[in-house]
Amino acid sequence: MNFLWGFLGGIIAWFATEFVGQPIKTFLAARSEAAKVLAQYEELDYYDPERDPPAVELTNERAGALRAAGAALIAFAHSNQFLLSAFRRLRLSPQHAGSSLILLSQLKPNGINNEDQRDKIMRYLRLGRKFGKHHRI
Repeated sequence: MNFLWGFLGGIIAWFATEFVGQPIKTFLAARSEAAKVLAQYEELDYYDPERDPPAVELTNERAGALRAAGAALIAFAHSNQFLLSAFRRLRLSPQHAGSSLILLSQLKPNGINNEDQRDKIMRYLRLGRKFGKHHRI
């Protein structure tokens, strides 16, 4: 009888890990990737009308990385609807963060609206404060 209870407990643990743990792990990976991309191209999103535009290759690389990070978050939101109400209570919004990342990918580097989009993404994903050269501590 103890074996049966142990076996049943194992099945329940597997179910919880597979259907709740894996999606959370997927979200954390997508969130980390978004944070990495934001950090990698941070300097290209501060408004500076006197700054020379970056090389076309860098602009295309930035757009592709932001778009991919945004698509991963949107895909997560669409495929894990059951978690979104819990995320809302935690003030996390992967869908909005993904959409904002894709919008940021379409904005030219050093544009006037880029910093606002970055701030929205950071709020949607509850990422930490920015400590770049343009922000005071």
